[in-house]
Amino acid sequence: RTIVHEESVQIRTCPCGCGARAQTIGHDVSWRIERIPAEYVRHKIVQEKVAFPGHVGAEPSTVMTAAPPIPYAMPKALCGNNLLAQVIVDKYVDHLPLHRQAERFQREGFDLSRSTLCDWAMELATLLKPIAAWMALGLREVHARVVGIGATEHRAHGFCGAHRGVVVAGLSP
Repeated sequence: RTIVHEESVQIRTCPCGCGARAQTIGHDVSWRIERIPAEYVRHKIVQEKVAFPGHVGAEPSTVMTAAPPIPYAMPKALCGNNLLAQVIVDKYVDHLPLHRQAERFQREGFDLSRSTLCDWAMELATLLKPIAAWMALGLREVHARVVGIGATEHRAHGFCGAHRGVVVAGLSP
C-alpha cells in the first residue's frame, strides 16, 4: 500500500518582503519504505517547490523555496526510521544476522540485500558515535579486584596447575 504525504510551502509571499506571490513550479518526490508491525508501507513524499516570478529586488527573479523535509535519521537512505530501528533491534537485540533478515525481507516481498542492511547499520553507528563518546565520559574509572581460590582449595577440588578466580568490578563516575 502507498501512503502519500504532501507537504506544501506555508509562506506564499516572497520572504524578502517585496510582496511577490508564490507560484508552484513542481514537486520533489521521494520514497520511503516503512515497517508497520505485520506490514510494510511505502511512503510517497511530495514536497512542493515554488518560485516567485513577480519578485522585485536585487536577487534573481526566480527565488525558489521548498517545504521543510521530514526528519529522518538517514535522509538519503531508502529506509524510514521505524524500519531502520527494526533492522538494528533484530541484529543486536534478537541476534538475527543481516543475511537472515535479507531472506525474511525477500519472503515478505522486498528485495533488500545484506549489503544494503549492512550499509544502514554502519551509517547509524557513525551517527551514534558522538552519543557513545558522551556516555563513555561518565565511565572515568573502573575499579576491579580479583577474588581467588587458594591453592589448597584447588587441590581439594582436583585442580593442580591452573588457578581459578572471580573478577569483581565496579564503575565510578
